[in-house]
Amino acid sequence: ALKIADEVVAVERATGLSFSADEGARFAQRDKLNPIVAGAVAARDYADLASAFDAAGICWGTRAAGWPTRNCATAKRGCGSR
Repeated sequence: ALKIADEVVAVERATGLSFSADEGARFAQRDKLNPIVAGAVAARDYADLASAFDAAGICWGTRAAGWPTRNCATAKRGCGSR
């Protein structure tokens, strides 16, 4: 949905890691991945992101007053309701 696959693959190659094989590697490399995600999110407006995330079935949320508000494509994904 964010179209950052090429950048993520570049981090995998540079570090010799596979993020799909090792979830912990994504956490360990968050200092490299977070700016990629942040840049992709900042480049799009809220409505565009919401539409793209919902279309992809991504469970996502916003934070208002410190409380998460979940927005999910389907309630059965287990992440709340609209």
